[in-house]
Amino acid sequence: MTILQRNGIPGPKPNLITGSLFDHSRTPNVLKYDEYFAKYGPIVGYYIGRKANVLINDVELAKRIQIKDFSNFSDRQTLGIKYGLHPNPKYYLHLISAQGAQWKELRTLLNPTFSAVKLKAMTPIMDSCIDILLDKVEKRAASGGEFDLYEAFQLLTTDVIAKCALGIDTDVQNNPDDEFFRAAKRLFDTHPSRFRLMFTCFPELDRVLYPLRRGLQMIEEWRDRSVSQTLARLINAAIRLRSASSVLGSAGKKKKNDLLQLMLDAKSSEEEIANTSAATLTIDENSDSEEKDGEEGKPTRAEKSLRNGGSTANGHNNSHSKQKALSKDIVVATAIVFYEAGYETTSTTLGFLAHILVTHQEIQEKIREEVVQMYEKEGVFDYNTVNRLPYMNQVISETLRYYPPVTTFVTRTTKEDYHYKDIVIPANSTVRIPINQLHHREDLWPEHMKFDPERFRDRSVIDPVAYQPFGTGIGMRFAQLEIKLTIARLLHKYRLLPGPSTEKELTVEYKPITQTPKNGVWVRAVPV
Repeated sequence: MTILQRNGIPGPKPNLITGSLFDHSRTPNVLKYDEYFAKYGPIVGYYIGRKANVLINDVELAKRIQIKDFSNFSDRQTLGIKYGLHPNPKYYLHLISAQGAQWKELRTLLNPTFSAVKLKAMTPIMDSCIDILLDKVEKRAASGGEFDLYEAFQLLTTDVIAKCALGIDTDVQNNPDDEFFRAAKRLFDTHPSRFRLMFTCFPELDRVLYPLRRGLQMIEEWRDRSVSQTLARLINAAIRLRSASSVLGSAGKKKKNDLLQLMLDAKSSEEEIANTSAATLTIDENSDSEEKDGEEGKPTRAEKSLRNGGSTANGHNNSHSKQKALSKDIVVATAIVFYEAGYETTSTTLGFLAHILVTHQEIQEKIREEVVQMYEKEGVFDYNTVNRLPYMNQVISETLRYYPPVTTFVTRTTKEDYHYKDIVIPANSTVRIPINQLHHREDLWPEHMKFDPERFRDRSVIDPVAYQPFGTGIGMRFAQLEIKLTIARLLHKYRLLPGPSTEKELTVEYKPITQTPKNGVWVRAVPV
């Protein structure tokens, strides 16, 4: 375990068996990374087992990894063990776990799923869920007491993702014991056991250890303690229900406008997949501006291609090219990932935003004035109108900078030795970009501990690599639309005020890949 140091990358001295694994299991990643950067500088090397990890808080190097030299870093990290920590081969292949050509194919097929046209079609589903939230807030306002708005947001985002992703009508906002909600909370509130993590220290023995790991996972599934298994059961039931409806003669019925149906229908030609650059599938994913291609009801380039029998951007017709589609297992696995991500990151962002609004009344009032003026003019909250609320969008962006919900999710694997200045990142190393530290660099964000929405007045001066609160996730636009609709509609009707339990300085809980309000966000709601 000297390869990193021999290549000029400083870091802590590793344990000969576990590396720095248990240091990270004892101390939250965000705090451990702060410690590393203070001691070793912006590029730090450490080991998980024998696996080399390189932690990067250098914007120029991050830009090379994510854009300029992306071909050498296009795969996400691998643990070196078959099917990961919770091995189930049936639900392993999805956007996060796929590598190389498989990842490119999946990303090409799924990209149109989050086009402006598709998001506009899902807006009424989101609105119906927000209606329930507002009814609950109305009851709380009538009682005059304080309540935990973060918990209400968790239930809201569970409801939205269940209905928008799976087309399943839940009563989760009125029933916190709902199976959907319990499964999602269990996933993010549970830390991987040291016993499971130890398997990553011995990848060369996995041929022998895999049957044991798979057996333990099967026992967990049999005892109904597997989150993925619970969600897979619900998703498979939704797919069977649609298949049954089709067989029974409802094929002419209008299809659902949810993510599950879009994935079931997703198709791309082999030529289109081959002609798509992997780098273009990730660049500028964090821009929250409206999507120019596909706005105002116009189809995206990918949708035009499908409608024209597979014609690509260069004008060649692919009507005779073989069409690729997603297998049922990949649809289920990807739906699980969307569900898990859609619950945690969106509710956390809304929770952090609520804390900002209740402790910065002047910011809340300025957003409300903007929202009221827009509504008086347009008379509706929808995809187009909420994207024309510049100050509200500035506040959301600054909240995501100050409290990025995802802290350690941006990871890549080096395919070949990579030279940068006076260091070499060895092949097969995991590179990590710590979002929380990137968002709080004083040289990038002057007075970084000051909450200042004016930073985002001119988006053109924001470096997309220095600001990536959702990583490079495909569902980013979906999450942002939900956040904007919720805040606009909530502030249009209610003023959020502090209560006896409101924290002046929010207590944050650091989880393996996210950070959340530890004690909730307590507010009082008063009708405007």
